[in-house]
Amino acid sequence: MRRDQQKKNLTFGRRGLIIGGLKTALLSSLIGRMYYLQVIDGDHYKLLSDENRIKVLPILPQRGNIYDRYGRLIAHNIESYKLILHTYRAKKKIHFLLDEIEKCIGPFSEVKKNTIYEKIMKRSVSYIPIAENLDWNTLIKAETHLKQHPNIASSVSIEKDYTRFYPYKEIAGHITGYTGKPSPKELLETNIKHPDFSIGKTGVEKKYDTYLRGRAGIKKVEENAFGRTVRELEKHAGHKGKDLHLSINIDLQNEIYKKTRNITASTIVMDVRTGEIYSLLSSATYDPNKFITGLSHKDWRALKENPQTPLKNKAIGGQYAPGSTFKMVV
Repeated sequence: MRRDQQKKNLTFGRRGLIIGGLKTALLSSLIGRMYYLQVIDGDHYKLLSDENRIKVLPILPQRGNIYDRYGRLIAHNIESYKLILHTYRAKKKIHFLLDEIEKCIGPFSEVKKNTIYEKIMKRSVSYIPIAENLDWNTLIKAETHLKQHPNIASSVSIEKDYTRFYPYKEIAGHITGYTGKPSPKELLETNIKHPDFSIGKTGVEKKYDTYLRGRAGIKKVEENAFGRTVRELEKHAGHKGKDLHLSINIDLQNEIYKKTRNITASTIVMDVRTGEIYSLLSSATYDPNKFITGLSHKDWRALKENPQTPLKNKAIGGQYAPGSTFKMVV
């Protein structure tokens, strides 16, 4: 009996020793792993943590101005304002919030609403520009309304912005062209990710886009797990785009526009000695400002279905049979 008890104690002792050894080995392994992660490889994981916590955001520069041969502005930037929706604050009250904002600035399109809903649900961005190119009167109306509704004001902010403006409208529309949001392909080529980023789409705005665009600055901000900006860590302003001076005489351009505005025509006035272009007009034409503020479906259809093809620059893109002046050559 006593011998059986000793045997049993010896068995339990061995088991305890084995279990203790396994616990010690496991604890040593955990301590070793923690030492490796925090001390030996700590810098690597600190870098990964900072990349998740610290965001580097681009600061868009102002585009350069465009002048005619006598220094008159035919494309420049004007001050405007935009409404920014902070998505991390608005998810639970987005329908009510948009309804109240519409009372200030007018109704949103269904496409615009669906885009906002989608971005908020996916949390793909921390903020969304929901209204741009606001004038001073609309801004005052929006601010007054927001102050009366603090629960909305906490989800929306107003920021100063710059809008591209073409003072000569249809007169120089085909020359200047216009700017707009880049397509997915264009966005990859420019490598700038910003909700307000625009590039030249047509005319000299497109031809000299990189020249006019300038160089973006950067802003480093610290964000929490919900994408909310906690504080600004660092800021480096960008450089405004370079100004562009054309050989166009806008007064001559205007006179030709008055004589051809109601017909289909293309006109080019050039100095044959230097090759300078004094005027280049395609009629019918269009107002590039409408593409900046946003074309309605009605306006877009009117441009597309117009038999005079105002979107086509006939002066450089039209194909015509040679006239009698070419007979001397043959």
